Amino acid sequence: MDNRGARVDLTMAYVGTRALFEAGGFTVAAETTGVSGGFPRVVMRRSTSG
Repeated sequence: MDNRGARVDLTMAYVGTRALFEAGGFTVAAETTGVSGGFPRVVMRRSTSG
């Protein structure tokens, strides 16, 4: 979810936050129409090639 740094209810954070994935080297692959805890969900992707 893209919570933009806002506090997230822990029961809704199970999908992970955008910042968490970005810290792991992921980038946004696609926006979605999904919402989790009131925040938009995004698809994150990390390249495994060189």
